[in-house]
Amino acid sequence: MSLRAYDPNARGLRKFVLLVIFAITLPSMMLTGFGLIAIQNERHATLKRVKDLYTPITGKLEQKVQGYFVQLLEKSSQSLDHLAAWATREVSFCEDRLEGLKYQGSWIATNFFVMHAHEGVLLPRMGHADPTWYGFLPESFDRALKMEFLDNHPAGAVEIHQSLLRNTSGASPLRCMVLNALGRCLSKTNNKKEAKEILDVLIDDCADFVDASGYNLALGALLRRIQLENPKATEQMLALGLKLSQYLSKPNIQASFDQIQLVIEESRKVLESTDRKALASVFHWLESLSARRDILNHLRGRIQDVQASVTTKVFRINGVRRLFLVKKIVDHQEVELLAGCELIPAGLDKMVADLLEHMEVEGVVGHLRPSELEFDQAELVAGVAFLKNTDFAWRLDVDLVDNEALERLSGSRITMYVWILVLLILALALGIGKTVHFMIRETRLSKLKTDFVSSVSHELRTPLTSIRMFTETLLLGRVESREEMRECLETIGHETERLSRLVERILDFSRMEAGRKAFRFQPERLDEIVRTAVAACRPMIEKDSFAVSTIFDDRLSHVWVDRDAMVEVVVNLLSNAIKYSTDRREVEIKTQQNEQWIVLSVRDQGIGIPKTEQKKIFEKFHRVDTPLSSAVSGSGLGLSLVDYIVRAHQGEVKVISTPGSGSTFMVCLPHRHDDADSKHGEEA
Repeated sequence: MSLRAYDPNARGLRKFVLLVIFAITLPSMMLTGFGLIAIQNERHATLKRVKDLYTPITGKLEQKVQGYFVQLLEKSSQSLDHLAAWATREVSFCEDRLEGLKYQGSWIATNFFVMHAHEGVLLPRMGHADPTWYGFLPESFDRALKMEFLDNHPAGAVEIHQSLLRNTSGASPLRCMVLNALGRCLSKTNNKKEAKEILDVLIDDCADFVDASGYNLALGALLRRIQLENPKATEQMLALGLKLSQYLSKPNIQASFDQIQLVIEESRKVLESTDRKALASVFHWLESLSARRDILNHLRGRIQDVQASVTTKVFRINGVRRLFLVKKIVDHQEVELLAGCELIPAGLDKMVADLLEHMEVEGVVGHLRPSELEFDQAELVAGVAFLKNTDFAWRLDVDLVDNEALERLSGSRITMYVWILVLLILALALGIGKTVHFMIRETRLSKLKTDFVSSVSHELRTPLTSIRMFTETLLLGRVESREEMRECLETIGHETERLSRLVERILDFSRMEAGRKAFRFQPERLDEIVRTAVAACRPMIEKDSFAVSTIFDDRLSHVWVDRDAMVEVVVNLLSNAIKYSTDRREVEIKTQQNEQWIVLSVRDQGIGIPKTEQKKIFEKFHRVDTPLSSAVSGSGLGLSLVDYIVRAHQGEVKVISTPGSGSTFMVCLPHRHDDADSKHGEEA
C-alpha cells in the first residue's frame, strides 16, 4: 500500500512521523554504539578495578621486598672479603663464611670470581684439578677393569667390585674408586636400582675425591645418576638438578674446567626431556654456569667500574643482562681486587609467596622479573611495582591466581550489557514498527475518510436530486392525473426516507465515535426483530426480485437487546446481502440456540469476500476493493456499526465466506444479561 498522503493533514502527519523516527533512531544508534564499546572495554575496566583493589597490597609487598635487597647487601660484604682473602691464599676456605650469599634460599649465588688488577683471574682456577690420591690399586681391581672393558663382561666385574667393597670401610680412596667402578658396571647390566644406590653413596662420601687423571668421581657420579633417573619423575629430577647445580657452584670445587663443561652439557641434554617449567631454576643455573668462561673474559678490566662498597651491577654479556653482586677490595699490597658472584633470582618468587602468606593475602601470586621482560599474556596482572635498590631494575608483578574468576565477573556484567542492548534494540524496533504502522493506518484512514465524504456526498445528492425534480414537477403543474401526482409523492417519500436513514446512520456513527451511543436493553424475541427488519427492507427486496427465507427456532428464549439497534443490525446485513448478490438472488435468515449463544445468521449467494479482507470489513470506512463492490454505492460504515452494536450487547460477529460462493454473517448474542447489564448504555 502506498504511503503517499491524500490530503494535507495526512501529508503533515507523515512528515511528523518521519521526524519522530529520525529523532528516536539517531540517539538510539549512538547509544547502541556506546554500549558495544562498553562491552568490549568491560574486561579492561574489571581488571582496572582489581588493580585498584590490590594497589595497597602491592605497595606493602614492595616495601618488604626492598628491605630484603638492603639486607642482602649488608650481609654480603664480609662474605666477599673472605672470598678475596681465600683467592689470595691469605686464609683457608671456610664455606660457612659464604652464608651471607645464601639469603633464605631466595638467591642462587653462582660463578664466584676474584679478579686481580694486574694478574687477572684468581678465582675460579681455570687449570686442571690436582689429584687427591696417587696410591696403588689391588690386582683384583685391574682384573675387573679388564673384564669390563676388554671382555665386555660387566656382570663378572660387579662380583669382583662387590668383594672388594666388602673388604673396605669408611671414605678411603680405594673405597671411592670401587664405588665408582661398581656403579658404572651395575648401570651397564641394567640393574638401575642398585646402581642408583651405589652412586648416591659415592656422591655423599667422596665429594672432593679426584683420581690421578684429575677426574672428580662425585661429579661424574652425579651426571650418571641423572642419566639413570626416569625423565617423567619430576621431583627426583628437580632434586638431582639442584644438587648438581649447587655442587658446580662451589668456589672450591675440585674438578677440571673441561669436566665441568662436559657435565653441564650432558646433564642439560637429559633434563630437556622432563618438565622444563618445573625445572626452570635448574636450567637457569646451568645456563649461567655454562657461560662461566665468557663471564670471566668480560669481567677482566671492569674493576674501575665498581665502587668500594658492596653493590649490585648489571653487565650485558653476549646479549644477556646478568646481575652480579660485587665489591672492590684493596689488599695489603694496595692492589685492587674485584670479588663477587652472579645472582640468579630463582628463589625470589618463593620469597614473595611467603610474604603474601604472612600478609594473609589470597587469590594472587607474586613474581620478581627483570623490567625489560614483557608481561605474560596468560596471566592477569593485579599490581606492578618497580624496585630501584638494584642496578638490575627489577619489576614486582602481582598476578591473579584464578583468571576465570575475573572472566566470570566481567562476563556477568557483559551479559547484563548485552541483554540491555538487545532489549534496547527490540524496543527501538518495536517503537519504529508501531510508528510506521500508525502512519500507514492514519494515511489509509485519511484516504478512507476522503472516499467516505465523496461517497456520502454522492448518496446525498441522489435522493436530493430526485426530491427536487419531482417537487419542481408538481410546482410547475406538469402532473396530468392524480395517479401521476401520487407516484411523485410516493417517490418523494421514499427518497426522503432513504435520506433519513443515511443521515441517521451518519449520526449513529458520530455517536459511536464519541462514545455517546445509548442503548435501552429489554427482553425481546429475535424472530420479531427479524420480521421488522425484513419489512423495512421490503421495497429493496421487491425492487430487485429477491427471495428472502426465514428459519426460526421455536425454542428461542428472549434476548436482552436494544430493539432499534438490533433491527439496524439485521437491516444492514440484509441490505448488504442484497447489494452484493448477482444472479442468485436468494437470502436466508436463520436463528438457532446453543449452550452459550443465540445465533442469528444471514446467508447470501453473492460475490463473497476474500479471506485477507474478512477481518478488515468491520473497520470503519473500509470497503472490499473488487470491481463489483466498487460499482455498488456505500459509505463503509454499515458493518462497523454492526460490530459496534453487537459488542455493546456483549456478543460477537463472525463471517464465513468464499469468493464466488456467497457469505454467511453470524451474530452471536448471550442468552441473557444481569440486571446491571440491562441498564448498560442508558443515558445518565
